[in-house]
Amino acid sequence: MSKLKVAIVGATGMAGQQFVQALSQHPIFEVVQMVTSKNKDTYQDALTESDGGV
Repeated sequence: MSKLKVAIVGATGMAGQQFVQALSQHPIFEVVQMVTSKNKDTYQDALTESDGGV
């Protein structure tokens, strides 16, 4: 069975980061795109600021 492709909106926010982490490790889903607001930092910067990681 092929994985379901998903996009995560608000990927730099706290909830978005949790979704990225959970879905990227899930056997059924494949994260293909992460979307943020234009005035937000890059995803990597958001991880550094929140002390998170994927």
